[in-house]
Amino acid sequence: VNESLDLDHVLSSALERGVDIVGADAGVIYLWDEKDQLLRVRAHRGLSAAYVGGVDRIRMGEGLVGKVAESGEPAVVEDVQSDPRIIRPEHARTEGIRSVLMVPLKSKAATVGMYYVATRQPRRFTPRDVDLMVSIGHQVAAAINNAGLFQEVVEQTGRLEGLIRSAERLAGLLQIGNLLSGIAEEAARLLGMEGAGFRLIEGDRLVVAGRYGLANEVMLTPSIRSEESLSGLIIKKDGPVAVPDLREDQAYLPAHKRAAIERGVAGFLGVPLRH
Repeated sequence: VNESLDLDHVLSSALERGVDIVGADAGVIYLWDEKDQLLRVRAHRGLSAAYVGGVDRIRMGEGLVGKVAESGEPAVVEDVQSDPRIIRPEHARTEGIRSVLMVPLKSKAATVGMYYVATRQPRRFTPRDVDLMVSIGHQVAAAINNAGLFQEVVEQTGRLEGLIRSAERLAGLLQIGNLLSGIAEEAARLLGMEGAGFRLIEGDRLVVAGRYGLANEVMLTPSIRSEESLSGLIIKKDGPVAVPDLREDQAYLPAHKRAAIERGVAGFLGVPLRH
């Protein structure tokens, strides 16, 4: 579930995994909408548009969906068509939904949403089913948190690109290395990171042009090929590259990866610089 930082992909993958792993027919993920103060359907599988529209927009604590999100405790319902805790049961009857297993999506101490899988035949979910879904729920909540942080960082880097473009106009007056090292320091502080650095394209090479903090200790090779390492991957994709866990990454140059892990560096985020 944690393989991608794209939120839609995270939710779609989690739904598919949860539905398949417990042998369900359908599933829904709700996320908490801070602006509207409602639980909103953000992903669904195996359900009609009419059903999804009918069960959207639930207040925290409303019905069993809202209570699971509010309490942070899972719930099992063998017959949603007759259980008094279910609000809007007419949608379940029309859709043919009979049994559901609901779990909260909790990130640290906060609930960010809830997730349920459903069957069209009566089903008595087992404690093992509940444990599996709770485990998936924890992974999904962590991935949602990572995706949100990543989006914040991408927005911040957009502002930084404007700063860099302005700074480039001064490059003729200032030594480029000192200029970019200063920008790297400001970038690290703005994003709450412990290090940042720049590589610039020179022919078919990517050359260190400025660095700050931990980047001084992990950007060991002054010049690398333009297709090498994570920096080369950024050039190839022409877009951001995020690695939540460097230990699992195969693209990072081994010496750089070893130095980063030895110094407690956990993740990486890089973006291209454009004129």
